[in-house]
This record gives sequence, C-alpha cells and structure tokens, in this order.
Amino acid sequence: MAADEASVNVATVASAAEELGSSIQEIARQVSGSSRLARTAVSEATEAASLVQDLSQAPFGSATSSE
Repeated sequence: MAADEASVNVATVASAAEELGSSIQEIARQVSGSSRLARTAVSEATEAASLVQDLSQAPFGSATSSE
C-alpha cells in the first residue's frame, strides 16, 4: 500500500520534473529570440539616429528630388 503510493508519487514527481525541464527550454528559446530581436532594434535605431544626424547637418535645400 505505502509502496504503491510512494511509487505513484515518484512517477508524478518525475513527470512534473520533465514538464518543468521542457518549460525551461522553451523559456530559454524565447529569451534568446527576444534578445536577438532587441539587438536588431538597437542596431536599426542607431542607424536611424545616424541618418537623422546626417540630415540635420545637411544644408537646407541640398537634398535632390527624385522626381
């Protein structure tokens, strides 16, 4: 009786540990993707800031029209 209950408890804990491991792996995957996305956003924001800086230093009316 007690041995059966202990066996069920061990199986339950093992199953829960496996699910927890899978959840941790999924969280790590999502954090990695978010980190990659954040680096890309920072890079693009830096590039945009540089373009704005360049445009703000250009003489007024010096941009050529593509029309």
